[in-house]
Amino acid sequence: MGEFLKRREVFHAVAFAGVLGAAGLAAVANPRATQAVPGQARRGPEPVAAPDPEQRYVQLVPAGDGIIYGLQANGELVWLRHLGWQDGNPSWANGGTPRVLDAGWLSFRWVLASRDGQLFGVTQDGQVTWFRYLLSNPETGEGKWASGSGAVIRSRLGNYAHVCGGPDGVIYGVQPSSRRLFWHCYQAADGSSGASAWSGNGVPVAIGMAWTRPITQSIGAHLVTLPFTDPNGFLYDRDGDKLTRHHYAGADGWDESFESGPLPPGWADLRMAIPMGDGVFYTIDNARRSEPVRAEELVWRRTIKAADNATEVSWTSDRDRVVAKGFTIEPHAALQGYPLTLSAPQGSNLGLAVSTGHSKYKVSVLRLAPRGVLSSATRVEGGLQMLPADYRSAGCGWNTTVEVQIGQDWESGIYAARLEADGGRCFDIPFVVRPSEPAAPVAYLWPTFTYNAYNDWGGHSRYTPGPDTGRRKLSLRRPSIFNNVDAAPDPKLMGDLTLLQWLARERIPVDCYQDGDLDGDGSWLSHYRALVLGIHPEYWTDRMYDRLTQYLADGGRLIYLGGNGIYERVQTDGKAGQTFRTADGGRDLFRDLGRPETQLLGVAYHGLSWGTFAPYRVAQDHPLLAGTRLRTGDHFGESGEMGAASGWEVDRRGLPGSAGEEHVIAEGQNPRSGAEMVFRPGPNGGWVFSAGSLTFVGSLAKDAAVRKIVRNVFDLVI
Repeated sequence: MGEFLKRREVFHAVAFAGVLGAAGLAAVANPRATQAVPGQARRGPEPVAAPDPEQRYVQLVPAGDGIIYGLQANGELVWLRHLGWQDGNPSWANGGTPRVLDAGWLSFRWVLASRDGQLFGVTQDGQVTWFRYLLSNPETGEGKWASGSGAVIRSRLGNYAHVCGGPDGVIYGVQPSSRRLFWHCYQAADGSSGASAWSGNGVPVAIGMAWTRPITQSIGAHLVTLPFTDPNGFLYDRDGDKLTRHHYAGADGWDESFESGPLPPGWADLRMAIPMGDGVFYTIDNARRSEPVRAEELVWRRTIKAADNATEVSWTSDRDRVVAKGFTIEPHAALQGYPLTLSAPQGSNLGLAVSTGHSKYKVSVLRLAPRGVLSSATRVEGGLQMLPADYRSAGCGWNTTVEVQIGQDWESGIYAARLEADGGRCFDIPFVVRPSEPAAPVAYLWPTFTYNAYNDWGGHSRYTPGPDTGRRKLSLRRPSIFNNVDAAPDPKLMGDLTLLQWLARERIPVDCYQDGDLDGDGSWLSHYRALVLGIHPEYWTDRMYDRLTQYLADGGRLIYLGGNGIYERVQTDGKAGQTFRTADGGRDLFRDLGRPETQLLGVAYHGLSWGTFAPYRVAQDHPLLAGTRLRTGDHFGESGEMGAASGWEVDRRGLPGSAGEEHVIAEGQNPRSGAEMVFRPGPNGGWVFSAGSLTFVGSLAKDAAVRKIVRNVFDLVI
């Protein structure tokens, strides 16, 4: 094992000026790197590199009275104050120029603020550091740090996936798996530590569940929404177009008065919502116009109640005022990167382009199925890289900063380069190691073109609102929201990893490829007995469609364990650019081109069942049910990691080229019809198996019948 790991600890560090030597990950002198810790600004630190105007802020924290603290991507903490926060007048303190208070704040994963100048820096492992900014001139932001600022007041708050709060010393934590919400209150307010400084001697109080949507209710690109607070202590949860307000009154429990409840609609498609309190909100919309227009406008809006005792509020007539520009925000801008190519063969090098405000970060390589660490973490010098104006369509154009040398003996599969920085910030860069020569009997195709369509990093994806007409071009060479392999932000990545990890446990050998490999050469496909698709292979090119058609005609087998597959066409430019939509801005559906997905899959997307979840019901006896003890009329797949097995987006027969009724094994019991599981024989001994549901593989861990059916399918080809 030691030699195995040693062979894989071979990286090449690539400076902004070129490649270094071949022994390990060498540190590179980087003029953009910053070295600062919180509090240095009070002692006059060296100037740090300016943040990218395209992604200036990592976090914006309201503190009442129009004050907003901004954590910039270069680690600086800045102070801003909207003088017209009560009436929407676009006047700002200090002439609108952010006042730099301190540097090195990227060492905190979360920054919280209170009306009285208290700030709390919280790391991923729960260490809490206290500060208080004593404002002396609210017109300019002049002030000083209180004595004791920078003191650690808690070594470990708890194991939380998300932390918010700050007002009156209240801090909320959300546990990663259970979504339980915990309440803490720092009552000393002076930088002292110890149990007595905290309410209840520091014992966290479980106060309920965070209002994060479970995976079965996921919509679009993001899995959950996370609670956030205003300076008055209210908690907010945003779910699509809906924003709900809650209030926890400490020892008195939840406040069920008229102050809680839903707010007027208007919360969809936002980069961020910032509640200032007293009915005032700021929002930052996604960029709705073509590049180089930025998502930078800070919009002011205010709610009003019809009467003091009213339970509902509405917007004032003068809502949606643009009060400032330059408020670009990307939470990942502190540490982010992308691979120069999404797949690389065994025995090759893979370049990574990384941008970070941290002075140093660590890189390690993980194998994701089966899970394992291939290299110990190695430190690399950091530095911010700027974005060009056309980065959405042409790519970020960042310099290569790390190069991973892939061993010839690395097994084909999905891997991730893990970037880690101080404070617990982490960013994973998944990639495929494809075989130098086909080896396994089965090939797996990772649906990277669909991932790109849903990747709204920077506020831009195939789905974000924009021009009503025209095509959209998005580059693959940009960071992705699918950057956490431990807690995937979307069922697509979680589902694909679930399938691959199950195959590894079952000792079913597979070679891995990604969409670009089939769109590019594609000659490898004929060497495999079967092709396995990812759980959401929605976007394909004409070349991919043609190559799969020929493969099936030649006797190939297709195993489709997902939903909404081969639905919409995407066009590639031979490099890293992808074009979505038709010339008039409509959806470029294969079925509208006379090439319905049924011709390949036997089933087609059925939109009427979107967002519903149900088990399957056996339609007829079939050899693939052997060993399941299922009979006609029985149900299976009642539960799973993503909900019931027939769910979210499902496929069934109905379009030309559909499988016959005799090919249907089972049917989802969803309202308005569910997925149809089919097995259709093809020419020259080939066949197609389609589960027809995006959530199907989520039941592998919980349903023995689902496991046996899938095992029976693979036993036909291995």
